[in-house]
Amino acid sequence: EASFTPTIFLQSFAKQAISSLKETLSTQISGILYPMAIFEALSAYSFKYLDDNRYNYKNTIMDNVQYPRKTFELRTGDCDDYTVLYASCLSSIGKKVILITVPEHIFLAFDTGVAIKNADLVSFDKNSYLVRDGRVWIPMELTMLKNKGSFFDAWKEGMRKYQDWKDGGELEIIDLEEAKKLYPSAPLPQTNIPIEKPSEQEINLRIAEDIEKLEAYKQKVMEDVIKQYQTNLESNPHDPVTLNQLGIVYAKAGLL
Repeated sequence: EASFTPTIFLQSFAKQAISSLKETLSTQISGILYPMAIFEALSAYSFKYLDDNRYNYKNTIMDNVQYPRKTFELRTGDCDDYTVLYASCLSSIGKKVILITVPEHIFLAFDTGVAIKNADLVSFDKNSYLVRDGRVWIPMELTMLKNKGSFFDAWKEGMRKYQDWKDGGELEIIDLEEAKKLYPSAPLPQTNIPIEKPSEQEINLRIAEDIEKLEAYKQKVMEDVIKQYQTNLESNPHDPVTLNQLGIVYAKAGLL
């Protein structure tokens, strides 16, 4: 329920993070730039991981979930607290979010708004994102906020966890839009918690590092795909399908 309450406080923080972006940043990372800026602004605060005290209620182990502004204020929390905080920030700027639960853990994915036919605008690796409602969704492991983890690493770890659990029958997806209909937002008073915005220089430096990692990963994926097509052509050098696919990959990689 806490994650369904994107307050004015969180919206203000998210907008400040986005306003830090350099105007020269490329649109080649379509659909993820704002979530990246928010993540890196949060990560710059050096959050610390702290397990909640769990309790037994009617033979069920219950976990305490902080309101996001409390996590922001304390700079401590566990997987559910970090996930709620980031989900609330994304919701405050209109991003659609799903929660992903597995035994004793929770993370999330957000909607990039990019149609699956244009998925290459987000990533050339089809195994690096989810497909939902015909669009590309990015999974995020929010415990990476601790010790100033990066957006890229949180994305990579989120996808790894999703792949590990997706076929085991224990992964559950919770659509926040649908959940809001069952669990109305709790009315919260406004808070006087100060928003100490990280320096724009630090946020943009962290984003530049993310983009560099994304570009390096993109290059590796493209090289692997090209190598596979070239191997296929060794046995059939004039195969029109393989040649056509190789040409498309070269065009996407800017090698033509």
